[in-house]
Amino acid sequence: MKKVIHPGITLNELFKERDISQREFASIIDIAHSHLSDILNGKKPINASIAISLQAAGFKNAEYWMQEQIKFTIQEMLGDEKVVAKTDAIKDWNKYIDLIPVKFFKQHNLIGEDNRKNVALINDLYGVNNFDELKSRINKFSPARYRKSSAFKEVKSNLLAWEVLAKSKARDVKVINKFKKSFKNDLLSELNAIFYKNIDTLSKTKKVLSKYGVRFSTLDRPPQTPVDGKTFMVDGEPAICLTLKYKRLDNFAFTVMHELGHVFLHLTESDKYHEFYSDFRPLDMVKEESEADRFATEALIPQAEWEQFYYNYDFTDASIKRFARKLKIHPAIIRGRVCHHHNEYYRRRSSINKDNTRT
Repeated sequence: MKKVIHPGITLNELFKERDISQREFASIIDIAHSHLSDILNGKKPINASIAISLQAAGFKNAEYWMQEQIKFTIQEMLGDEKVVAKTDAIKDWNKYIDLIPVKFFKQHNLIGEDNRKNVALINDLYGVNNFDELKSRINKFSPARYRKSSAFKEVKSNLLAWEVLAKSKARDVKVINKFKKSFKNDLLSELNAIFYKNIDTLSKTKKVLSKYGVRFSTLDRPPQTPVDGKTFMVDGEPAICLTLKYKRLDNFAFTVMHELGHVFLHLTESDKYHEFYSDFRPLDMVKEESEADRFATEALIPQAEWEQFYYNYDFTDASIKRFARKLKIHPAIIRGRVCHHHNEYYRRRSSINKDNTRT
């Protein structure tokens, strides 16, 4: 690259050619002689006012001087270590923003104005060392063990972003006791009691899960991330993270129980389901989800009691409420299961709906 000289040096040569003294010219264009001397020695820039004055005095046009000054200033900045480091950080971060949901991370105060810190934070969060490793991880990512809707299009990179942040949040959650599979009956019983009363349900659910050794957290989701929740292991302990995209109690209760199904049936077993990331075959995923659904269904409503109620085929609000009182199950959970089996019930008016809001 050809070295660009300061335009003041060029101007000084023109002065010599025309045999004009610096002091005389400074007086003509009405600037201090010391200022003009600094320009001619390349110590100060030619600004727009001086460029116009030079044009008026017959020394080329103003655009010429401004262009030459810009060329020199850019070349000077490109040689500045701080500027180079800053521009390199901008280039690096600019590649990252095409792979990650930046707005999502900003909402959680993880990304700021320092691009170098942003790159380092994302690398640490994703467990990679550089952009190429991040790109490779996203390309290889296979979503698994999600309870998610199939009605919406998903963006794989957004799913992974949600997952890595969910795992990071789970590391900060403390549990009271070490998880044991023998806790199952007591844990399910206490959760059902919480769902039945539906008072401060979210907070109490977290406390009960912590009591029995399950880390529980919630995390909103980026756009095009149709996920309800995920189960995974953190530091040898089971963890559940939910998105809480619905306010309904029945949805919350079922999702919690579904994820606990993964905890008891899959995650804490010494088999292929133990790993945080798994590339399941489709049949394995269908089987795993089916097992977790069945666990949730039976954990919320005893199967024998349900069958006796269901086959009477009396799904009025009054009968649902009687059945709910008898078993101490929130009526919204009963109605939710009825609607699952008979979609037309979702469209029917029900007094139960007004109480189907998780607190």
